[in-house]
Amino acid sequence: RDDLVQALRESEKREKARLNELGAVLDAVPAAVWITHDTQARQLTGNRLSYEWLRLPKGANASKFAPEGERPETYRTFKDGVEIPVADMPMRMSAKGIDVQDYEFDLVYPDGAVRHLLGNARTLRDEKNKPQGAVSAFIDITERKKAEEALKKAHDSLEVKVRERTAELKKAYNSLKESEEGLSEAQKMSHIGNWDWDIVTDKAYWSDELYHIFGRNPQE
Repeated sequence: RDDLVQALRESEKREKARLNELGAVLDAVPAAVWITHDTQARQLTGNRLSYEWLRLPKGANASKFAPEGERPETYRTFKDGVEIPVADMPMRMSAKGIDVQDYEFDLVYPDGAVRHLLGNARTLRDEKNKPQGAVSAFIDITERKKAEEALKKAHDSLEVKVRERTAELKKAYNSLKESEEGLSEAQKMSHIGNWDWDIVTDKAYWSDELYHIFGRNPQE
């Protein structure tokens, strides 16, 4: 009996040490980690960063699926500008057996601040492979989202400028074309031609009327 008691104490020590190590690892990683041990995800706990991002005291129940009156009011969750229904939240889906991959959503706080998150959720299963909870890990991609938005704005602005410049060039081209047509018509009426001679290349460029004066074909 004494040997058994001693073995149990040693086992508890080892388990406690492992739990402490795991807790230290979870607090050290730059990601929010949440875990639930029921398929309804009514009780949700996490690491230090998860509580910080949800603006909750450490150890509080972070679940939006908790009974009425226990649900946290420090944040709301949105995806593509629409609030996520409770049944579609990643931890709830994963706790029911549906793994979630590369899921993006926004944490929106009462003061209007927004935090963009990206991550995965995995189902925890029992020895019979039945869902019994879930664990998830999410990283903060707020700065990346801001950079993407700034890049999109710059791209949109560039497109507007290109369209404006294209319109200006088209207008200038049409104006030049009209001027050339007017000059050609004036030369035809006055029977006057002109030419340019490029001394470097020794090539001459004649107006249409000059070809006509000399009886030459402009295509030759």
